Amino acid sequence: MRWLAHDLKFENRLTSKMNPVQRLFSNTTLAFSARIVAKSGDVLLFIIVARYLGPEDAGIFRLGKTYLTLMLAFSALGLDELLVREVTPRYHDSNRYLVNFLGLRILLSTITYGLLATAVLSLPITPTAQATTVILIYTLALFTESVFLVLETIFIAYERLLVPSIASAVNGGVKLIGGVMILNYTQNIIATTWIIPIGSALSVLIFVPATIHLYRLFPQQRAAQLDWHFSMTQLKKVPGFMMIGIFYNLNAQQDIILVSIYLTETQLGFYGAAQAILTGALMLSAAVRTTIYPVMTRYHNQKPEGLPHLYHKLYQYLAIGIVPVTLLICLLSTSIVTIVFTDKYALAAPVLQIMIWELLFIFLHIPNARLMLVNNRQGQLGWITGLSMILNLILNIWLLPRYGLNSAALIRTLTAVFVFLATYYYVRNRLLRYNLWKTMMRPILAAIAMAIVVWPMRHWLIIWPLLAGGGVYVILILLLGGFTSEDQRYLRQLLSRHKT
Repeated sequence: MRWLAHDLKFENRLTSKMNPVQRLFSNTTLAFSARIVAKSGDVLLFIIVARYLGPEDAGIFRLGKTYLTLMLAFSALGLDELLVREVTPRYHDSNRYLVNFLGLRILLSTITYGLLATAVLSLPITPTAQATTVILIYTLALFTESVFLVLETIFIAYERLLVPSIASAVNGGVKLIGGVMILNYTQNIIATTWIIPIGSALSVLIFVPATIHLYRLFPQQRAAQLDWHFSMTQLKKVPGFMMIGIFYNLNAQQDIILVSIYLTETQLGFYGAAQAILTGALMLSAAVRTTIYPVMTRYHNQKPEGLPHLYHKLYQYLAIGIVPVTLLICLLSTSIVTIVFTDKYALAAPVLQIMIWELLFIFLHIPNARLMLVNNRQGQLGWITGLSMILNLILNIWLLPRYGLNSAALIRTLTAVFVFLATYYYVRNRLLRYNLWKTMMRPILAAIAMAIVVWPMRHWLIIWPLLAGGGVYVILILLLGGFTSEDQRYLRQLLSRHKT
C-alpha cells in the first residue's frame, strides 16, 4: 500500500501550488470522480440486473439499495456534516474526532441494523420472502459504508480528495465486476446481492495506510482515544444535522417504498430505472455539495467578507451548467431509457421526463443549504427538510394509488421546488440578499432556443441533438454575456500552472 502514501504526498505538493480557483475546480473534479466511480458500480450493476433478470428482480434489487440508503441516514444522525464543520478549522486535532465518530457510527449502525432486521422479519413491509432476503443482505454493507463515510469525511475536511476517489473506484469496481461474475454464474438475485457488502468492506482497507500518512503530514496535538464525554458532547450538536440527514433521505427514498407497497414489483422496476438515470445525473450535485462545504466553512471562519461573492459565483455557474442538462434529459428521455435499459423499459421514459426536473432544483438548493449550515442554521434547514418529507408522504399516499408512477415522479419534483424556495427565501431574508432571477434569465433564454433546435431532432441518433443543442446553448450564453471578464480571468487562473 506504499503507493497510496506516495499519491497522498503528491497530492499535498500539487494542491499547495494551486490558487483557490484551481484548487476548487480540482477538488470538484476529484469529488465528482469519487461519486461517479462509487455510484456507477451500483447503477451499472442495477442496469445489468434489469437487462438480465427483468423488471421484477430489478425492482427487488433497487428496494435493497433504498433500505441501505435509509439505514445509513438513520445511523449517521448527521454526524458526517458535523464532522466536516468541526475538523476543517482543527486539522491538528482531527484524530480525536476520527476515533470517536467511528465509535459512534459503529454503535449506531449495530442498533439500526438490529431494528431493520426485526422489522422486515416480523412486519409485512416487503412484498416477498425473496425481497426480505435481498434487503437483509444488501444492508449488511451498513457497517462498512458507515466506516467508509467517516474516513472519507476526514479527507474532505482536509480538502484532499484523491484517496476517497481511489477508494470509491475500488468500491464501485468490485461491486460491478464481482456482481456481473456472480450474476453470470448463478443467474440469481440473492447470490448477486452479496457483492454489495463485500465490495464495501474491501474499499475501506484503502483508507488505512492513507490515513496513517495523512497524520504524518499533519501531526496531531494529542493521542487518539475513545472519550465517552467528548462523544456525548458531539451528539448534543447533531439534532439539526440529524433532522436534515434523516428527512432528506426519507424524502428521497420513500417513493420507492410506497411504489413497492401500492404497485407491482414490475412497476417498481420501471420506476427504479428512471431513478437510476436521475441518480447518475445527481452525482455531480453530490460532488458540488462535498467540495463547497469545507470551502464555505473556511471562508466563514477566516474570510467572511469573501463569502457573498463566492455564493453569487456559485449560483451563476450552477445555473449555466444545470439548466441545459435538465432540459436535454427531459427532451431525450425516450432515447436515453431505451439505450440504457432496452425497449422493454419504455414505460420509464415518461417517469424520467417528469422526475428529471428535481435535478434542477436540487442544484439550485445547494448554495442556500451550505450557507445555512456554515451559519449554524441547521435546525431551520432540518425543519424545512422535514416539512418537505411530510408533503411528499401525504401526496404520495393520496395520489400514487390513483395515478401511478407519473404522480410519484411529479411529487418528487414538487417537493424539490418547495425545499429550494423555502431555503432561498430564508437565506435572502435572514443571511444574504440575492436576486436569483438576474442569474437565471440568461440560461433560461439560451435553453429555450436550444429546445427549439432539439425538439424536431429528438428521435434521431442521440449524438446529433446533443451536439446541436449544446452548440446552440454555448453560443447564446456567450452572446448574452453569461461569462464576465472576471469569469475569463478565473478561467486563465484555472489553466495557469503558477500561483497567482
